[in-house]
Amino acid sequence: MQMFEAEKILEIELQAETAYYRLIFRQIKFRTANVELIDEARQSFLKLRDKLKKYNSFTAYLFYYRIGLAYYQLVRNYSKALLLCRKFEKLISESAHSSQPELSSEVQLIKLVCFRNLEKNREGLKAAVVGSQLFREGSYNWFVFHEQYLLLASHIPDFSLAWDIYKKVTTNPSFSLQPRVIRDYWKLIEAYLALFAPAGREINREEILRFLNEDTTYSADKRGFMTSLKIVQIFFMIEDNEFGLAENMIEALRLFVRRNFNIKTAERTILFCRMLKTVSSYGFIEGRARLFTKNNFAKLKSSKPSAVENTHSEEIISYEIMYESLMKLLARK
Repeated sequence: MQMFEAEKILEIELQAETAYYRLIFRQIKFRTANVELIDEARQSFLKLRDKLKKYNSFTAYLFYYRIGLAYYQLVRNYSKALLLCRKFEKLISESAHSSQPELSSEVQLIKLVCFRNLEKNREGLKAAVVGSQLFREGSYNWFVFHEQYLLLASHIPDFSLAWDIYKKVTTNPSFSLQPRVIRDYWKLIEAYLALFAPAGREINREEILRFLNEDTTYSADKRGFMTSLKIVQIFFMIEDNEFGLAENMIEALRLFVRRNFNIKTAERTILFCRMLKTVSSYGFIEGRARLFTKNNFAKLKSSKPSAVENTHSEEIISYEIMYESLMKLLARK
């Protein structure tokens, strides 16, 4: 009987591990939280839950929690993800693995993501302070963690903190060894932060403009950060009084969004792009732009990202903050 139970536990552990890595592989490969991926995560989570009612295994529970956390993040149910994080932490603390910082840092990263999306900034900052002490500096997860930390800072917004995080990451000796797609993303972050850089911070505007105009890894990316790239290009064009170029880029962005997104999966991005189009249609005049974007701005403020919107267009800085910045920019013209 004991042999049978041991074999059964081993079988469940292997199933749990296989299900988790299959889910993560598909998530990385396709990048979009499509219905099939969400359903696969949900089914794997529920099947494991039923099996674990009978058989107890640390390894199986480990992957069960990982799958559950992946699922709740895919459907943007961050409140339930936080509840699962607490159970995960309890599992770690009560096991022989309690001294392993890798597991604790994994939970802190997810908590940071959850607090950021729930706009619980104080709790998010606490998780960031704890997490920053757990990750090995220069490791892959160290970069992922600091990306989330920076996004939290930029959404608070605390651009001084965001800029400090950016400099810490990009001056790390391991940064140059990261894949180009990661380095390009941090260059994209720099472009956004340059619009809000605190006084006294050195901004290499010429280098940023060169990056925005070159063939980046996002140029052929239909489901990644192409919208974020185009939006920040538009802001730099307006800042430089290149209104003709800005008008053309806004139209290109409108067509791109219409072809690739729909209102159910990318409401915030569509609303913001409509507002940019309105600004262009009314001659980049602040008073008229603010008046005729009023309704869409109200819709934007009351909207929340859908389960898949963040995989289509990451709001490096929230659209609400970007909108107010645009109005101030137009007022100075």
